Amino acid sequence: MNLPLEGVKKFGMKDRGEGEQDKEKKSRTKPEYVEFKDMNLQQELTDLYAEMKALLQDVLVDKEVPTNQRAQVANSCRASLQELAKTRTELYNAERLQKLEQILLKVLKTLPEHAQKAFMAEYEAQLGDL
Repeated sequence: MNLPLEGVKKFGMKDRGEGEQDKEKKSRTKPEYVEFKDMNLQQELTDLYAEMKALLQDVLVDKEVPTNQRAQVANSCRASLQELAKTRTELYNAERLQKLEQILLKVLKTLPEHAQKAFMAEYEAQLGDL
């Protein structure tokens, strides 16, 4: 059921006449297929969280939505936010590790050749244990 949401513009909500949501659903096209390697996971999760937050606002306004369904949407919104935070942390850690390796290789090049070879042998052995 659509309740009139006069003046509500928060989170992309707006007044919709009867049947507008049906027209909107029909006009949506299937998303383009994107290879995983080409996907911006950070952006996808951010978009998903924004959609979940808008949905949460919709169900909180609609008093006919059962409480358990409101809770499910709230839990999904929370899970999306947790996944977004986790992904950002993993991305930060990966970028930091890459930067540390670049610095390490730069410093390593300043050492004598026998020290470089000894370090690389130990480094590769340790990486093999991961």
